[in-house]
Amino acid sequence: METKRRHEQVYYRRCGCLKLASLLIADLLTELKEEGTFNTLIHTVDEEKKNKAQLQEILTSDEKDHLKIKALQKQLHDLTEDTAVQIQEREQIAAHLEDQMQEWKVTKSLQEKYMNSSTQLMVLQGQKMNNRIEKQLEILKQKLEEEEKDHIQLETFLKKNQTSLEEMLEYWMDCYDKDTEDKQRELNTVKTNKSNNLAQLQELAKKYRDNEQVIIDDRLEKEELQRQREQKELEEKTAVKLQAWWRGTLVRKCLGPYGKQKKPKQKKGKKGKKKK
Repeated sequence: METKRRHEQVYYRRCGCLKLASLLIADLLTELKEEGTFNTLIHTVDEEKKNKAQLQEILTSDEKDHLKIKALQKQLHDLTEDTAVQIQEREQIAAHLEDQMQEWKVTKSLQEKYMNSSTQLMVLQGQKMNNRIEKQLEILKQKLEEEEKDHIQLETFLKKNQTSLEEMLEYWMDCYDKDTEDKQRELNTVKTNKSNNLAQLQELAKKYRDNEQVIIDDRLEKEELQRQREQKELEEKTAVKLQAWWRGTLVRKCLGPYGKQKKPKQKKGKKGKKKK
């Protein structure tokens, strides 16, 4: 329908253009005959350009409106689908909440039953505990009465024996004072001995340091003598080896006293004549 309507508009525009062209040609011929100008043509062309520009703007606006309508239709379609999905989700949530409500009612009923039974049990336990506490109170009362009797007897005994206890206390106090004096004298003696021992220890330490220095000097002297003795032995061994080497050299090369001795010359004797 939209395409057909546009084709009709184009057709009517073409028919109008033909009529407009016929009128324009007639006016132009009249102007040329009368005035010799063609201002009508120029004016008509300018107006036609303006009309064409306006028509183009209208077409552009129409196209934009058409696109907006399509976009709005799509948005409406999407919104309808989203609304349907949301309604479905809300129905599911409502069903889930209803299930939770039923579960909560069942749980609450069970809790109420449990609380009732628990309350009854606590009442029974409380009664048993009260009975147990009453029995314990009776036992404690009996023990308290016995302890009061024992306390009275102990107090009577202490009053009777207070004099002897005071005498014993005085005796032990005297013993304490005497022992304290003895220990103080022993402590003074120990301090005196400690001072004497400290002086002796210092004297011994001084002697030890002196003897230690003497021992160190003696050890150094012995080490020096040992070193000299070892050096002397080494020199003697070296001299012996050197003499042996020298004698060997003389022997091998027949030098010195080990040289070859010249044999004495024999005297020439008279030779006998040979017989013919």
